Amino acid sequence: MADDGTGLAGSDARRVFERFYRAGSAQRAAAGSGLGLAIASSAAEANGGRLELDTRPGDGCTFRLLLPNRPSAASTAHREGRTPLLLSATAAGVGG
Repeated sequence: MADDGTGLAGSDARRVFERFYRAGSAQRAAAGSGLGLAIASSAAEANGGRLELDTRPGDGCTFRLLLPNRPSAASTAHREGRTPLLLSATAAGVGG
């Protein structure tokens, strides 16, 4: 995911995945708790991956979610025709 916003200063970029950290103007904004990127990063690591950030002040930010290609038991069983693959509404992109 990328944006064309103001980007992050180096000091903010180093801390952006810390719990409760909110960079620059976000510290003054009422919305946000500073948990979203920390949770996303932890979830990526729990699945053997990582969340990366590329940023330059004035050039916006690019976040990359990298996950290993390890089929789950459910997806393997589905491919082999042993079970239907069921997705939650959130995983299927519905309602959230």
